[in-house]
Amino acid sequence: MLEPLLILSLRGVAADLAVKVAIATAMATIVFTSISSLRAHHQRGAVRWELVRVCMAEAPCSSIIPALPFVNRLLAQKSSRHAGVVPENPMPRQAGPLA
Repeated sequence: MLEPLLILSLRGVAADLAVKVAIATAMATIVFTSISSLRAHHQRGAVRWELVRVCMAEAPCSSIIPALPFVNRLLAQKSSRHAGVVPENPMPRQAGPLA
């Protein structure tokens, strides 16, 4: 992932945007490589589709359930802004030499 960052930063792309582009590029590569690998293994009869179905059925739950506390916090902050209430800082600063 260092190469896209280096190339984009040399072309004058902002660092925060360069990181997002590099991550998106890596994810796209992973998706297409995985699909190609799945097709090749399927042609050889080496895919256990009953396990694929179980994993695909569990995938939404394994991504939604861990995100629920964050969604609840965001919704609480949004509703408190509309009510004129100042939300508490979700990450209070620690006392220390750099604080």
